[in-house]
Amino acid sequence: MWTDIVCVLFACVAANHLGLIDAIKEVLGREIPIVGCAKCLTFWMTLPVCLLHHTGIVRAAAISLLSAYLTIWLELFMGFIDKKFEKLYDTIYSTTTTTDADADGTVSCKGYTDSPVSDL
Repeated sequence: MWTDIVCVLFACVAANHLGLIDAIKEVLGREIPIVGCAKCLTFWMTLPVCLLHHTGIVRAAAISLLSAYLTIWLELFMGFIDKKFEKLYDTIYSTTTTTDADADGTVSCKGYTDSPVSDL
């Protein structure tokens, strides 16, 4: 049972974090309140999993709330990993082509894109 709960938790957070939920909203052309929030999605997806494992409604609600709370920390960890990835990616694959010194002494980069996947 716990393996299923962890898988549901990770799937909900990863789908939201990777932008898959936003893509679904864009395709449907409307807002889906429960699906748009990783905590809500985790809660409502964990609850039926717990009930299918015959845990009882009170225990299922408690586990689902705990999963929703853990979602916050998993989102934070994924954001931290993203920042580390971006720094590492910029270190390895420099996307700047030329630099020009501006009049005020700052350097602007031409040819730089915000998305590291644009080069793929």
